[in-house]
Amino acid sequence: MEKQTKSVILTSYYKPKPGGLCKRYFRAINALLDRGHIVHYLSVEPFPIEHPNCIHHRFLWPKSKADGLVFWAVFYLLAPLYLCKISLKHKPQHTFSFHPSYALLLKMGTVFQNITTTIFFRADSIENHRFKKRQNWITRIDSIIEGLAIRHSKLVFISKACQTSVLKRHANIQIQQTSVLYNDIRSSIPPKKTIHPQEIIFSSVGILETRKNQALILEALREVEHSTYKYKYNIYGIGEDDFKLKQLIIKYKLQDTVTLLGWCEREHIWEHTDVLLLPSLHEGVSNSLLEAIERRIPVLASDIPEHREILQEESLINLAPNSWAKIITKILDAPNTLNDISKQQQISTEFLKFEWDKTTSDHILQIR
Repeated sequence: MEKQTKSVILTSYYKPKPGGLCKRYFRAINALLDRGHIVHYLSVEPFPIEHPNCIHHRFLWPKSKADGLVFWAVFYLLAPLYLCKISLKHKPQHTFSFHPSYALLLKMGTVFQNITTTIFFRADSIENHRFKKRQNWITRIDSIIEGLAIRHSKLVFISKACQTSVLKRHANIQIQQTSVLYNDIRSSIPPKKTIHPQEIIFSSVGILETRKNQALILEALREVEHSTYKYKYNIYGIGEDDFKLKQLIIKYKLQDTVTLLGWCEREHIWEHTDVLLLPSLHEGVSNSLLEAIERRIPVLASDIPEHREILQEESLINLAPNSWAKIITKILDAPNTLNDISKQQQISTEFLKFEWDKTTSDHILQIR
């Protein structure tokens, strides 16, 4: 443990939930605790972190009803008062958040202490609103909140593409400093071996929504010609496009080869995946992409800025269904093609091996 002055850190997130954001958020908190610091946080229910220096301050609201317009209206109105009370009592030296809206609440709650907030941008939420075709007033309000949050803050972006997009949107706002911190991968997991040598299993992993673009793969599979190897395509995840994808499977007559499997444990997914397909229109950095690279599972991904920062050209495909159909057909005719893709991913493996936890806590503690 480092010999340094013990710091008090304040943060907030409404409640723990599945997914990459909370996984990384809790890793950041644990990194601070491991270095001997104290973390106070405001939420509706406790985080899954057992440590005497991790102190929960409960936002008084039934955890089963922490959703909907009424909850969010009350939360955004009262959370700054809760945070102000916590900060006046415990006098934090640092605050951080994994979303600009929480950063603004923290700023309002610590206004009397003038503490710089570190904001970790895990994705471009304004771009996500556009892909989800949210009403313009929602996008506009979130953009204003984002602008207020980043003023005089330290910003840490998950990719250069995200950094460029956000800074361009708020070009006239004064920011303390910015940097890019990619997600890391851990190299301790052994390579995955193909389970069925006569059947290639393709998988997509993620929320079922327009941004993830699973429908493109279904359209591509209509054009896949008869090949030497059989295949299956498994779609893992839940979301608003569930019904739409079911209808497309029926429309394209893919019931024998395509299955929607919902939410599954990660290990089950990778045991039954030979190739990961990521046809996203927009990303932060996909956790499934990193997990596949970690296990040396070949990845085919859309040729978008976020993927270009991590993957080599051989793994990138344009957003035309026939381009995906050609590469899938090629793999089914000659599975050795996957070896070339997997070798290219070793460059990404080396690039993403670093001490993410320590680096994240350094950003929060202003250690440079």
